[in-house]
Amino acid sequence: MMNKKELSEKRKMLQNARVELKKEFFGIDNIIDEVCRIIESWVLFPDMQERPLIINLWGMTGVGKTALIKRLAELIEKSNVLFRFDMGSNSASWSIRETLSELLEKENSKPLILVLDEFQNAGNSKSDNENSESKVSRVVWDLLDSGQFNVSSFRYYNFEKLQRLIFASQAILNKGISVQKGKVVSGKSVFRKYMDISPSVYHLSPGKACRQEEYDDYFVENTHLNNLLDFLWPHFKTEFEIRDFLNTLNGKQTVQFLQETFEKSITPRTFDCSKSVVFIIGNLDDAYSMSGDYNPDMSADDFHEESLKITRSDIKKVLSWSFRHEQIARLGNIHLIYPSLNSQAYKRIIAESLNKISHNYFQKHHLEFVFSKSIHEMIYAEGVTPAQGVRPIQSTINQLIVSNIGQVINQMSKFRKKPDRAVFSVTDENVVVQFIQNNVHLGSMQYAVDLEISRLRKIRHDDNQAIVAVHESGHAVIDIVLLKMIPDRILSRTADASVNGFVDISNKREFHSVTIIRNEIVSLFGGMAAEEIIFGHEHVTAGSGSDLTQATRRATAMIRNRGMGSFPGMVNLPQPMLNDGYLDLDGALNKEIKALLQASYAQALKIIRENQALVLALAALLNENAAISKPQIIQLLQSQFPHLAPFCVNNHADFSYRDHLLRKCATHSTQGTTLTAQMPGLVLNMEKLEK
Repeated sequence: MMNKKELSEKRKMLQNARVELKKEFFGIDNIIDEVCRIIESWVLFPDMQERPLIINLWGMTGVGKTALIKRLAELIEKSNVLFRFDMGSNSASWSIRETLSELLEKENSKPLILVLDEFQNAGNSKSDNENSESKVSRVVWDLLDSGQFNVSSFRYYNFEKLQRLIFASQAILNKGISVQKGKVVSGKSVFRKYMDISPSVYHLSPGKACRQEEYDDYFVENTHLNNLLDFLWPHFKTEFEIRDFLNTLNGKQTVQFLQETFEKSITPRTFDCSKSVVFIIGNLDDAYSMSGDYNPDMSADDFHEESLKITRSDIKKVLSWSFRHEQIARLGNIHLIYPSLNSQAYKRIIAESLNKISHNYFQKHHLEFVFSKSIHEMIYAEGVTPAQGVRPIQSTINQLIVSNIGQVINQMSKFRKKPDRAVFSVTDENVVVQFIQNNVHLGSMQYAVDLEISRLRKIRHDDNQAIVAVHESGHAVIDIVLLKMIPDRILSRTADASVNGFVDISNKREFHSVTIIRNEIVSLFGGMAAEEIIFGHEHVTAGSGSDLTQATRRATAMIRNRGMGSFPGMVNLPQPMLNDGYLDLDGALNKEIKALLQASYAQALKIIRENQALVLALAALLNENAAISKPQIIQLLQSQFPHLAPFCVNNHADFSYRDHLLRKCATHSTQGTTLTAQMPGLVLNMEKLEK
């Protein structure tokens, strides 16, 4: 039983681990708190567990799932019992079975930390048959259920060879031969004839016909040792070990040993991991709808906010596409969902990485590296792609900083006085390093860097820039005037070659009513409408294809699938054996969709025409800048378009469902009775109807 001192020390160690993890991993404080809280009972009282503790960690790539558990194990002094298995490997199940059976052979029920990484790859792909088995063997699912799994000691099912050896050995003993220390000492001729043993032949002189025949007379021949090793592993790890052991036995003992080996081989051994903690780790991109957007201009904060909306139900739904319901149940209910990292977390990661570089070189060369704000901004601009997490940042730092430190150190050695500080900053596409000693400037150097992302974001004073500026301004104006939403950013240049620009609005509507969807369709026409008003119909470009596709899909979904048009039902396509759906055979709903799209574009043209001054003001800014921010938009509205200024503070929906319900209830109660007072009567009437 653990004494109070041991208990206190373990608790303190876990608390210190929690504090240290928050210093090393950024943006996941809540995850760290939850993991430490959940495993506390396991750290303190692992022997009290009756089933393994299953903790699921789900997130996008590069957010520190596996690294967190490895570091936690180090901090609580459990690295020696942590075992990680890549579930994407075809040999994952075999590796788990072999590793754990060998490990638990001497100490069954030993508390372990098991990490089943890349677990999303353990299920069936979407193309697999619905009833097909997952790639993971029964051993893994037994491990996740009771913590116990069975392993047979045989490997290649060579039962017949072992049985024949046992029968032959017993039969030859019955013929009266004698065995001592593994060898036949009497009845050798009978033994050799019965066992059909050929002698070993040795040439005494090279090139001569002279030879000598020799017999080993082992009771169990060497030819059987390889087969026995399959049954005796891991007790015996080589054939030599088996031979040494057999050489200690007589005939009767040998047969008994072979019989015991056979019996053990057909009796599975139960291994117990019920005292262990199992971390299921995976990247569920389908749960993170934004994970496929690799545009580095997407807002990390928007990604973060979207990821916070993901629930345990969402995770289980995505898992159901690859795993059976019974398998998902075995994963338990502890699902910790990593948020996407926000901008602040990325900035802290960059700062910590640069601080680590500075510390390491100060220790080696007594030279302090100081990285200016411009270096931090350069790394953020080049390295942060919200959908890819931390890894691109580390490679960017290596590319732009670490790989060039050699020439910095070389330049430093050329000064007569040794610098004690090197200050890094960015000018255009060069990193400038100033060398300082006792606050005296000794000199400088610079090296070129390839800032590909920043180069792609640079303004181009050409027709394409002007077109995108007008197009995105059109979307933004309708968002402001009709949707009453101020964009967070408007971009006319991006680092994504497939996207010229976009309007970024993070405060998305929670509900989509008829009015909101209609207005959003109008907004999708804003870009093309602005091009027509500003450049003329004959100069409208083909850049609205994506907008038109989205507008058409939303209009079609409204009318055909959501009952938001004249027909309150769902429309099906004609197909054989269909007798329970409505078919728009007369095309009336198609005409309704067409009318909705035409009316929406007409409304977009009207709004752009009436607010052409705002379109031009925004386009002028976007023609000279790759992006403009929400504060800039607000300043523009307040200074030049005061009639739209109220939208700067009233950035929310005009209609509140809750307020409307409360007003209706209040109005109804003033007409005589409250709704609650009428409920008994309503129930009574229902009962009468049923009778």
